[in-house]
Amino acid sequence: MTGSPRLLLVRLSSLGDVVMATSVPASIRRALPGAHLSFLTRSRYRDLLTYHPAVDRLIEAPDELNSLDAWFRLGLGLREGRFDAVVDLQYNWRTLALEAALAPVEVRRWDRSNLARRRKIQDHSAPAVPHMVERFHRAAEPWTRGEIQPPVVGEDPGAEEKARNFLQCRGEPGTSWLGVVPVAHWATKRWAPEKFARLCEAWTGAGDGRRALAFFGPRDQAVRKSFTAAGGGGPRTHVAEGPLSMAAALLRRMTAVVAGDTGLMHLSAAVGTPTLGLYGPTSPDFGVAPYGPGHLALGLELDCRPCSLHGGDECPLGHHRCMHDLQPERVLAGLQTILHAP
Repeated sequence: MTGSPRLLLVRLSSLGDVVMATSVPASIRRALPGAHLSFLTRSRYRDLLTYHPAVDRLIEAPDELNSLDAWFRLGLGLREGRFDAVVDLQYNWRTLALEAALAPVEVRRWDRSNLARRRKIQDHSAPAVPHMVERFHRAAEPWTRGEIQPPVVGEDPGAEEKARNFLQCRGEPGTSWLGVVPVAHWATKRWAPEKFARLCEAWTGAGDGRRALAFFGPRDQAVRKSFTAAGGGGPRTHVAEGPLSMAAALLRRMTAVVAGDTGLMHLSAAVGTPTLGLYGPTSPDFGVAPYGPGHLALGLELDCRPCSLHGGDECPLGHHRCMHDLQPERVLAGLQTILHAP
């Protein structure tokens, strides 16, 4: 294969995983400037790749695409891309169907490390799993030449302008903004909205030049209502809701961000904002800590955690101590650590 390979990179979901997969085209581009890189992801994550400086072609899979036949037909349609290889950063039945249609193109798949992660649940002393970014890069090793660049989320000019205006209307120039993410797909990953409200109050109360911004999505109304009922962080705390491009632009302008083990936590780290990740049923040792220097993963040392690969609707033991016992004072101390990191 020449120094100008045509590669198809595939990561379909979820938000945080797609964010971390953006590191791979960045690394390939640095190692092989002449490579032609296509990236296939779900339509709902297009904002993460549209302005990626290393991606030549963004291919969107419709969000509703969910049958074996449909994925095979999508693969047949991609044959016109004349790819030299597929780098499968997803590795599930959907991508296997896609790759069957692209045969005999070379396929390299990432190591999902499911057994190693499950072993970590059963035996908390088991070795930590290599970071997801590193495992993604192993699949692309022939083309990265050992380079590991951090995740990259390009700047959408329109969203960047809207974010600047949004914050200027809510804070003076030089305002120190704390971003908080009280939401997560799985309930057991969520730190209580009441504690997030207390954290915002402590941050904004420490100086006139401080504001807080809480991030919610359209499906997070119940959590948002609980956050508001707890005081909403006080009068200097504001709320943001919008597309991923706007979230990225706002996160880029935060002084620091506190979030659970969620996609927005990884997005915050990817745009270079000091990020404090709060871990309950899951563990950064699964290879999912916020990637790069200047970030911190925080979790309580308990005999019962980690207990789950992804979190769930209820604590299996009924007490949810991993999040319930994590107090705002401890989180504030972690926040100070990342703010004063060299």
